[in-house]
Amino acid sequence: MLFLLSRERKRLMNFYKQAKEDILEKFEVNTKRGLASTQVNLNREIYGENKLPEEKEDSYLKVFLKSFKEPIVIVLLGAVVLSFLSSIYAFHFQGDQKHGKEALYEAIAILILIIINAFLGFWQEISARKSLNALKEMNSRYTTVLRDGEWLKVLATELVVGDIVKVEVGDFVEADIRWVQSEELQVIESHLTGEPDAISKRIEVIEEDTEVGDRFNMGFAGSTVSNGQGVGIVVAVGEHTELGKIAKLIQSVENKKSPLQFTVNKLTKSLMKISAAIVIFTFIVGIIRSGEISIESITSVLSTSIALAVASIPDALPAVLSIVLTIGAAKMARNKGLIKSLNSVETLGSTSYICSDKTGTLTKNEMTVTKLFSNGEFYTVTGLGYSPKGELISIEKDTKKVSNQNISDFIMGAVLCNDSTIKEIDGEFVPFGNPTEVSLTVLGQKVNVVKKDLLENIEIVRTLPFTSSRKMMSVVIKTNSGYKVYTKGAPDVLVEKSFGILNKDKIDNSTSTKKSFIEIVESYANQALRTLAVGYKNITQEEAENATIDELEKSLIITGVAGIIDPARKEVKESISVLHDANVEVVMITGDHENTARAIALDLGIVESQQANVIKGIEIENMSDKELFSVVKETKVYARVSPEHKQRIVKQLQNHGQVVAMTGDGVNDAPALKAANIGIAMGIVGTEVTKDSADLILLDDKFTTIEKTVQSGRTIYANIKNFMRHELTTNVAEVLSLLLGLLFLIVL
Repeated sequence: MLFLLSRERKRLMNFYKQAKEDILEKFEVNTKRGLASTQVNLNREIYGENKLPEEKEDSYLKVFLKSFKEPIVIVLLGAVVLSFLSSIYAFHFQGDQKHGKEALYEAIAILILIIINAFLGFWQEISARKSLNALKEMNSRYTTVLRDGEWLKVLATELVVGDIVKVEVGDFVEADIRWVQSEELQVIESHLTGEPDAISKRIEVIEEDTEVGDRFNMGFAGSTVSNGQGVGIVVAVGEHTELGKIAKLIQSVENKKSPLQFTVNKLTKSLMKISAAIVIFTFIVGIIRSGEISIESITSVLSTSIALAVASIPDALPAVLSIVLTIGAAKMARNKGLIKSLNSVETLGSTSYICSDKTGTLTKNEMTVTKLFSNGEFYTVTGLGYSPKGELISIEKDTKKVSNQNISDFIMGAVLCNDSTIKEIDGEFVPFGNPTEVSLTVLGQKVNVVKKDLLENIEIVRTLPFTSSRKMMSVVIKTNSGYKVYTKGAPDVLVEKSFGILNKDKIDNSTSTKKSFIEIVESYANQALRTLAVGYKNITQEEAENATIDELEKSLIITGVAGIIDPARKEVKESISVLHDANVEVVMITGDHENTARAIALDLGIVESQQANVIKGIEIENMSDKELFSVVKETKVYARVSPEHKQRIVKQLQNHGQVVAMTGDGVNDAPALKAANIGIAMGIVGTEVTKDSADLILLDDKFTTIEKTVQSGRTIYANIKNFMRHELTTNVAEVLSLLLGLLFLIVL
């Protein structure tokens, strides 16, 4: 079904493949006047309102009564009724006060356990009832829209398909938009892709089928504008947006039962059959033994049958399960794992697959320079994340004592062509600015080069901001020795504009050296490293003050290239190894690109080869459920996937009989978290939507916590099985002794 819906969506929502002129004509609108008031109301009727679907909540009474539908509770209610009947018979017909009180006390005790269990379930569900509230923040926001030739501020919920909207830095994108104008527009779409980097937006048509994260001419509801400005036409609102589809996916997931619930329900059905058989058998044997059929003999035999039936039911089971699971939940909380549903405690012990998001879960979500080629030498950079603690190690000289002079021009350019900063707040290093630029700022601090210190002796005369067309940023500086321009940007662009490459303090402009440099850049890219090059040249005061951008950014001397990656968490590799030893498979499902996903998976031990198969979202889009089912158990890495793809992967693993845990931190992970047997959300960086959809929240955001909670879950599951075995053994022995006694009396 999901596959068919996906194909239909693909057929209808292909605005990224259409020319902007065709879309404007389709909705009968132009970029000079926008929609007329009459068109606004008509389009709202045709295409719907810009509101997310709301899930109808059950009444408190219905939530409370829900637990009474559980098979074990139904059996226990039956035991209560039977015990009350036995008590009434003992009091009024037999005059047996002792037996009557015992039966009455047993009925009351079982009833109290049932009510306590119902209140526990009621409290858990009500406390977690936030479902889609965090997705609905758009209701109180305003957006700029063109109507009747005037730009107006309207509530986001008032937008309709066909509206012409304008956005700038800091704005939210309030509907799905096809861009028609873009001025250095960059948008962050992490809520859909899970990746934090801003995406540059353009207006050209995309010819081939592509996934959400690669649709550069589209804007999506819930995104934020990080740079530039743009104008676009609204092509989808409300539940028809990509964000709305996530909301519908969350709602469409049925409440899942844990393996323990399946076991208990199966056991309950067996107990019901056994109890019925015991009642019938005891009744027949009792009548035979009495030798007559009368009201007195029937009631007497029925009383005995009821007592045996009640004895066969493990009435302490719900209470013991709640107690054991509560203790387990408390233990997990001490290990930084917050359980929202008691049944999830046991589910962790049954988990056979863990599907994990990459960014922020397996990796730090902190872009870091790990490799550097500068002035003809290769370096590795120690220290991960935004902490400025680390060193540069020269590979050739195998020494940590790297002379700043060797790489000074590279570091100077990287730090000065940079608008980012890091600040230490409460012992944590907090980044401000573009994550890639932050990594260069951190690199500078690792060799004690800080921008504010440099500016004490250097004056920045001009700044040439980054643009997507140039793919570069430059600064013109004035020093005691003269003027200089530093440029930072894409290596291929800098090579085209370079005069030569710095090599052992000499400028080498030979073709072979340039070719060698390009090969180094490609080798970094093959290791899933993002690359940034730095160049410089000396200029005159006249050039510094009056030269054009094109004149300043040519004939550069390239000083080196940095390899940047969001590094894997150190502790994750060991945790994955432990999980593999425990027969738990780990699968990476990410919105990042194929090469990056494979490189991180290889580093962490999720896959064992650089040739490991990686399935991309566009391939899943074209697979039927049957085709996905056939490959899902052998595939350990999925890249460039959408929320719908994540959910399909989880469901196909479940169709293989696997108990699946899904981890994530973004809105895009929420549908899969809810569909999984157990959803695991990041407590620190996770969105409210993700936490609401999850069963377990990691308070420290560490993958190692999952490993510990799985171990705890297995211990708890074993304890529960031991109790059930003991309880059933005791009940069986009790019932058999009574039956054998009854049969023995008949024989005598």
